[in-house]
Amino acid sequence: MQLTQMQDIAGVRAVLNSVSQVRELANDYRNNTAFDHRLRNVKDYISEPRDMDGYRSIHLIYEYKNNRNHAYDGLILEVQMRSKLQHIWATAVETMGTFLGQALKSRQGEKAWLDFFAITSSAFALMEHCPSVPRFEDLSLKQTFQAVKASETALGALERMRGFSAAVNEIVKTGTARFYHVVVLDSLQKTVEIYPYDRDSFKEALSAVSKFEEKAAKGEKIEPVLVSAGPLDQLRRAYPNFFLDIRAFDQMVKTILNKAA
Repeated sequence: MQLTQMQDIAGVRAVLNSVSQVRELANDYRNNTAFDHRLRNVKDYISEPRDMDGYRSIHLIYEYKNNRNHAYDGLILEVQMRSKLQHIWATAVETMGTFLGQALKSRQGEKAWLDFFAITSSAFALMEHCPSVPRFEDLSLKQTFQAVKASETALGALERMRGFSAAVNEIVKTGTARFYHVVVLDSLQKTVEIYPYDRDSFKEALSAVSKFEEKAAKGEKIEPVLVSAGPLDQLRRAYPNFFLDIRAFDQMVKTILNKAA
């Protein structure tokens, strides 16, 4: 694509230690009179979290200006700012979306997972002394924690996320020669099995995951997924602190579960 035909020219993300630092940085950008780019829109998802999925961040959308080549003027440049806790949450959503094959970050996928991340985001928001997700605004802090516990228990969310994290380590060990991986989580035995296939063996991989899906449909406590090295590799490049973030999310949710008792 020609650069002049693109609507967006760039996206930038800043992850800060606290919400107060996020707001300070956002104000610095907004008050920067030396900036040639025109601020077109501000989306404050911290003050007004997205109701369906609980996404929280501040987005500043600029119209790009290039004084040396005006052909690029008007292209969109977006700056995202989020706290470390918001980043931990967003990375967990991205990760589970990849493994489940669902566009959770685009508010598409199983309602149970969307609801789990939404109520968890609301709990994180209250912990950061920020507005809760609108559909949970009538819940107290204790009630929010209890709702997180109920949702997590119903899904077995943490156990499944830990299994996927373990699977990533195993997938990486198999090397780049293997392109497709059938990952089978056994929630009863608490085991993860990895079946690797090369790039030319997609049909075989698809057949294998279908057989496991049939077993799951008949009542076996397993969750099979088929992942490719492509999306996984992209995920690792986009989130180099991937494993740390998953562990951090796990720890934060466990803290909530302990306080929900």
